[in-house]
Amino acid sequence: MIMLMINWLAVLLLAMPSLTTASNGDDLPTIPLDEPTTVTLDGEAAALFSFEAVAGTALTITARHDQSQPDDPLNDPVLAIRHAAFMLAYNHRHGTDDPDLAPQDARIGAFVPRVDGVYTLYVNTYGGIYAGDIIVMLTTVDRFALTVDEGDDLTTITGTLPRGESYEYVFDGRAGDTLTITARSVGRAIDPVLYLHDDDGELVAWNDDHGGFDDLTLDVFDAQIRGVVLPRDGAYVVTVADFLGRGGAFALTIIDDAPE
Repeated sequence: MIMLMINWLAVLLLAMPSLTTASNGDDLPTIPLDEPTTVTLDGEAAALFSFEAVAGTALTITARHDQSQPDDPLNDPVLAIRHAAFMLAYNHRHGTDDPDLAPQDARIGAFVPRVDGVYTLYVNTYGGIYAGDIIVMLTTVDRFALTVDEGDDLTTITGTLPRGESYEYVFDGRAGDTLTITARSVGRAIDPVLYLHDDDGELVAWNDDHGGFDDLTLDVFDAQIRGVVLPRDGAYVVTVADFLGRGGAFALTIIDDAPE
């Protein structure tokens, strides 16, 4: 876990060389909401913008690569958000299945500010040496941006965890039901942790870093509660959180291992 954080920081500093000396945002050009903005990079420094945000309102920021030079390997956008002295979000290569984005495009999904104020947006490319035009879009989004598919023996939920928050899914269970519950990170943005509680708030099971190597579809940091037997009839709550409270996309599946 510590090594992962060190690697993440190294990438961030490489991509954003002016990160530690930049303004807090009060004297920067503003970036509008729900309007595409063309950002021209000079290959030497990140482009800095400010935007006003309201606490609790989820935002998504997308940076699309320069369409005029799609095959240039340096044409690889990165995004970061800062408020006061704190780095709050970062993305390089969105890692989602959005068909409208190229693999090298960047997206910070469902960023939820904790306080009202002016925030700083950094736009650059990986390594910071590409000169060209990046298209940036700042939009408001549903808090978790959920897609839910409920079946008889399989429930699939995809969404995005806001920073510092968790997602809860409630379902009706029966005594003796045997379930496998899996939380996957989409694009390795988060380190999922899973909890299963009954309707009295008692913890039935939990998992972090599944620890098994027989399912090659799981990343080492994905979480899985395997073969849990529900103790009684009633409502149950599945909670998905990030180990460090970060935000990012996730996929949750609940499988009835012994459907009738």
